[in-house]
Amino acid sequence: MRNAFSSLVALSLLLSGAGQASASIVQLASPGDLSASDTTAIYTGSDGDVIASPYVLTAGGNTLTFTATTGVQFLRVDQGTSWSGSFPDGTKLLWSLDPVANTGSPMSISFASGVSEVGLSVQQDHLADTTFTATAFSGTTPELTITVSVPGSGGLGFIGFKDTVDSSITSILISSVDSVDPSFNNDFAMGPVTFGNPPTPPPGVPEPSTFAIATISTLGLILHGYRRRTRIAG
Repeated sequence: MRNAFSSLVALSLLLSGAGQASASIVQLASPGDLSASDTTAIYTGSDGDVIASPYVLTAGGNTLTFTATTGVQFLRVDQGTSWSGSFPDGTKLLWSLDPVANTGSPMSISFASGVSEVGLSVQQDHLADTTFTATAFSGTTPELTITVSVPGSGGLGFIGFKDTVDSSITSILISSVDSVDPSFNNDFAMGPVTFGNPPTPPPGVPEPSTFAIATISTLGLILHGYRRRTRIAG
């Protein structure tokens, strides 16, 4: 009886831990690494609009908040109209430049509900070798920081993260460093943001934590019965 009780305790601890697995976030190398079922959030507004920070966008049942961490506003631009570069013509972009201060700002993108993966393309305003740095957060905890290099000849950099365990990516922070002119630091455009919402569990399938609660309840009943039989036998 004692061995059986020990086994049940171990099972209970295992199951309760299954619902508390820590995040395991990895870098995605290209847009092709994103799932075809993901949602893509397209920026609203017209080309040339000045947008106050924070800017809130709803897509795919989630709410995204874009914040200029050192500025109070940024610009909405369209590729091929007020922005020239490597995005396809007509792509709606969000530019980190504050048109009043005439300076760029690191950009934070947060999600009301944690996501399983996120990816977007970025391009520096100045044609110089540029290093983008991006950090994925789970709550307030930085989980993974990556760097992406874009050559001075132009082109796009891709910033992508995937949580291989659950859907705990709650925000990302992006900044850039211009190798030639520091006044262009954090002066970049972001393409549409693609993200994966957490999967919906099938109906009738309890979460691991539910299994753990049920197991603990069963343990209590077994222990109560064992003690009762012991007293009777004594």
